[in-house]
Amino acid sequence: MIKNLILVVEDEESIQSNIKEFLEEDFQILLAESNQQRKLLFLENKDSIGAILMDGNLSDGDSLSLVSEIINEYDFPPEKIISVQKAATES
Repeated sequence: MIKNLILVVEDEESIQSNIKEFLEEDFQILLAESNQQRKLLFLENKDSIGAILMDGNLSDGDSLSLVSEIINEYDFPPEKIISVQKAATES
């Protein structure tokens, strides 16, 4: 059986590891640590990717621009993109 392919875009190694451990039993996972790596992996696998799970705080790009690019330039369905951003904490 072919597993669904998820592109995970996360620059923190510990979070990457946790996501992969949680999902890898049921899904095939592609890991990208940066926007640049995300572009390469996305272009190489765009016809196979079933969903994208993206860090909203990447060091090399903001999530709104990245999501917009994926939807508009590559016609990827917006309902298959999840972008998560850590909430600011009160001081």
